[in-house]
Amino acid sequence: MSDHGAIEAANAQFYRAFETLDIHENVEVVTASELAWVTCTEKILSEVRGRVTVTSVLATNVVERETDGWRLDHVGGQH
Repeated sequence: MSDHGAIEAANAQFYRAFETLDIHENVEVVTASELAWVTCTEKILSEVRGRVTVTSVLATNVVERETDGWRLDHVGGQH
């Protein structure tokens, strides 16, 4: 698997924890030696008192190369 593919996989693995999260649009991966970052637009669904809302968040997630592959190191988002 290429570094690009491995980095996307590490990022996707983090997001699998969120059942209602949609990260399929605007995903960009940039690599720089042992670090890389993924930018994406998250769509987060939430329900409060029977009302469903969708919030879009621009996120930048940093991954780091370790001996056994790429690992998510930092998650950041901005509304």
